[in-house]
Amino acid sequence: MDPEKRIAIINGHICREKETVAGYVIDAIYSGEVVVSRGGKVGKLVFKIT
Repeated sequence: MDPEKRIAIINGHICREKETVAGYVIDAIYSGEVVVSRGGKVGKLVFKIT
């Protein structure tokens, strides 16, 4: 999928790659996770549908 069309809803906000939410930069959005960074540290928000 085109990265410009990828979205994630975080804290009730529609977010796209390279935007900032709660002080974190959204580096990449995938179907099951969102990669974020802040201050040189990188983390993942992992989503699981049950």
